[in-house]
Amino acid sequence: MHRDLKPENLLLDANGQLKISDFGLSALASAPSSVATAAPSGGEGTDASIMHTACGTPNYVAPEVLMDKGYDGRAADVWSSGVILYVLLAGCKYFVIVSGLFLLELTLTVCCFAFCDSFAV
Repeated sequence: MHRDLKPENLLLDANGQLKISDFGLSALASAPSSVATAAPSGGEGTDASIMHTACGTPNYVAPEVLMDKGYDGRAADVWSSGVILYVLLAGCKYFVIVSGLFLLELTLTVCCFAFCDSFAV
């Protein structure tokens, strides 16, 4: 899992092939297991597929990452990819954040998403 997908980390090579950069926050996915395992020294949780480290760029991070209850890194990357797609299509961010807590409150309670004027809804 990359855990910090954002437009700044997406590059195109000379052939137009997409390249992802900046794997500083990435984590390796373990094979799914029905048996809970002990938390590794990195503190990434009691189940091999659940992560607990809140990381990423606030405008692109999934809400569950900020909730501090554990999250699936793959699903968080899918959320970030959706936000990137929106930014690329609309030409603006879906909301401007003041802080991580403000982002979480908007996403979970108000569900306040503003569409850019250039984005036909």
